[in-house]
Amino acid sequence: MNIPVLLERLGFPDTRNRKRLVIIAVVDSLGTGMFLPLTVVYFVTVAHMGLSKVGLALSIGAIIALLGGPQTGALIDRYGPGKIAVLSCTLRGLGFIAYLGVDAVWQLVIVSAIVRWADNAFWPANSAMVIGLCGREQRVRWYTLGRTVRSVGLGLGAALSGILVAYGSGGARAVVLANAATFFIVTAILVTWREAFTTAPATAPAQPGTDTKKQTGTRALLADRAFLLVVLANTLFAVTTLSLAVLLPLYAESRAPEDHWLPGVLFALNSTFLIVGQPFMVRYIEKTGEMRVMHTASLFWALSFAVFLGASTLDAIALIAAFFVAVALFSTAELIHAPTGVIVVTNLARPSLLGRYLSMNQMSWSVGNVITPAMLTALFSTDDRLPWAILVIFCAASSTLLLAASGPIAERKAAAAVEPSEANA
Repeated sequence: MNIPVLLERLGFPDTRNRKRLVIIAVVDSLGTGMFLPLTVVYFVTVAHMGLSKVGLALSIGAIIALLGGPQTGALIDRYGPGKIAVLSCTLRGLGFIAYLGVDAVWQLVIVSAIVRWADNAFWPANSAMVIGLCGREQRVRWYTLGRTVRSVGLGLGAALSGILVAYGSGGARAVVLANAATFFIVTAILVTWREAFTTAPATAPAQPGTDTKKQTGTRALLADRAFLLVVLANTLFAVTTLSLAVLLPLYAESRAPEDHWLPGVLFALNSTFLIVGQPFMVRYIEKTGEMRVMHTASLFWALSFAVFLGASTLDAIALIAAFFVAVALFSTAELIHAPTGVIVVTNLARPSLLGRYLSMNQMSWSVGNVITPAMLTALFSTDDRLPWAILVIFCAASSTLLLAASGPIAERKAAAAVEPSEANA
């Protein structure tokens, strides 16, 4: 058996003439992984800013970036995903260089807002670029590979960051510069790749029988009930996805204070699942309808949170075993939802509005990033079992939203199947 056939059976996409997409994902995630653990620590210890001021400035910057989200999609549809990806990486590179000179709250607000907007812009642009370069048939494999590569890159980046930070403030500044360099490397890869700029996303004509007015502007998205329901569900899923990073260290410290090794091992288990599980999950997703996969992810997340909640009644070995089971369930849900949530959105998107659809969906993750830490830590401070119960409710609400969206989605698929037959009649 030759290597391409083996890779295809293992769930990898066809990377012939598309290896730059893999390199971009590796370099981008490596740089992000280096700075992510230092986001707050850098400005407190190196820039000598107060912890509360740093937290406030980063929160304000994230909100400002969120407000600029709706315009991102319009830029992608008008100028193409390749150009917006270049703009995103360039702004992030310049932003991290600017971080070296930040020493006031207002400066941090401005620079962090630009960096966060650029980061939010990159992912919908990248998703649209994958479709343009690789076709819709390979979406599951490319999006799953991208998620896997990102997990590896974030882990390696965090490890490199830990080594550099050991050299003090000079090492921390080296991390910032290295991160800026990774974004400029991605920019260089993109600007020298002509095909990345030939994937014009906004020139597809309206489909037969479709109201042309509905083909333009953000109003089309706001009128798309199925899409809005999916975005609301993905917003709740974003909170569930981010919950492990927020709650696991706190819960482990609360319930197993003597086992300091536990969070690190559990996060390693999560990363291992995301990396090793790709071949199995790609096959499952390809054979199963996207909406069914989303429901399955919701079920696994709910089971995971229920196990975490039930672990509060256990102790010793049983408690640790419950933590391992809960993380395994969580990782399974995360693995199958990561590519599927985006694929459902691209299925709903009109070709001329693909950037807008992807950008609004990206806002669900942006909202999740803003609200999840504060909300879950507030709940945890009240009762360490409360956030797990709320997350189970979130899973139930997500499934309800998806059920409500299933009807309009089915009607749209039926109409799409009828149109070609009528055209051939």
